[in-house]
Amino acid sequence: MNIVSVIMAGGRGERFWPASTISTPKQFLSLWGDETLLQQTFKRATQITGAPENVYIVTGSHYRELTLSQLPDLPIENLIIEPEGRDTAPAIGYAATYIKVHKGDAVMVVLPSDHVILDEEKFSNTLKYAIELASKGDYLLTIG
Repeated sequence: MNIVSVIMAGGRGERFWPASTISTPKQFLSLWGDETLLQQTFKRATQITGAPENVYIVTGSHYRELTLSQLPDLPIENLIIEPEGRDTAPAIGYAATYIKVHKGDAVMVVLPSDHVILDEEKFSNTLKYAIELASKGDYLLTIG
């Protein structure tokens, strides 16, 4: 079973102003610990999928270099640049199509790039359970 993580990192820095700006949105800031929120999410995603090769980042072209500088282990072909930012559903659909073409069938875990997860173990166990369920059929599971 292919398991991939998709991290949505296209936020424009509008909701967490003044700390977050259009040049450095919240996901690229170190708000909780020494790493940025994006770096923390990438670590969680890598633990879920087992390797950086199974983690994809969806972002806009203006965050390409910032993303690559913060995630040196991310394979460049796993950086999915949106042609135009259109919010969550189109970003997920675009990533799903990209992954289908490049990886085939997979269980896709979608993660926002700007969340703080305090109980990493509980979060990981919840995702493992959801992945197990999703792998048994054509299911869409949401956790909130």
